[in-house]
Amino acid sequence: MDTEEGDFEIQGNPGTADDERFDSIVGTIEDFMIQFDLNGAINTLPGFSSVTNDHEKHTIFTNFLANVETELDNYVISRCSGFSTLAEVGELLEARKDEITDEVWEFLSDGCLDYVTFAEQWEKINP
Repeated sequence: MDTEEGDFEIQGNPGTADDERFDSIVGTIEDFMIQFDLNGAINTLPGFSSVTNDHEKHTIFTNFLANVETELDNYVISRCSGFSTLAEVGELLEARKDEITDEVWEFLSDGCLDYVTFAEQWEKINP
């Protein structure tokens, strides 16, 4: 990296191969979270007012979360080499969940948003 004082190199122990794999996965998930376009995703749904049944709204929410999860899974697998299955990724994350920020862990375990927030955003973005 260039600085006004010249080049410098960061040195240190990068950790084990598992540490590098873990960091790669978490970094990739964080990238996905940053790039995730909630407004764009909600705009693909039918208009909020056109869905009058609460059960149907909740079904749309469940499908929405499943689609986001599938997108995340594909994103991680395509960018993190060395994993042949999502189960491997899940096992590594579960084993080291205490090293993952709450925001990332909640995104993984609870989805990108809860139903109430989803419904509010849906009604606001795509009435």
